[in-house]
Amino acid sequence: MRSWCWHHLCALATGCSIEPVVLEFPELTGCTHRDYWLAIIREVIAAHQFIRTFQLEGVGKAKALAKAVLGIARLRATRETSHVLPPKPETLLTYSWGEEMPAGDLVLAALADTLHHLEVSTSKQLQILISTKVVGFMPTQQHLL
Repeated sequence: MRSWCWHHLCALATGCSIEPVVLEFPELTGCTHRDYWLAIIREVIAAHQFIRTFQLEGVGKAKALAKAVLGIARLRATRETSHVLPPKPETLLTYSWGEEMPAGDLVLAALADTLHHLEVSTSKQLQILISTKVVGFMPTQQHLL
């Protein structure tokens, strides 16, 4: 795993803060525990950067965060099953791997586009649902498109 400076990590977490935030885990022993928590923290930061960069809101934001949570769950399940951390834990984490892989920016942009379309289709479905309650008619297939 690539060596990360805590100040760099904290600068990512806090934005453009002048004073770095220092995260200490004194009870962690061994580099595996540190690498495990560092991978999780990097994924959470990367997910929030993704949301901020692509200006996701509502359902799209919730889905983006859910993908980060599922990636962290995959990492934990792998660690619990094999009792070791995978050599490249970021490969199990959506946003961290998107930053590392070749053309990952294109993959993340496609994911953001999908999440934006999900937001639009969800809002259309909600409008149809509201109109059926207000007007009192059942929507046809044409209304759903």
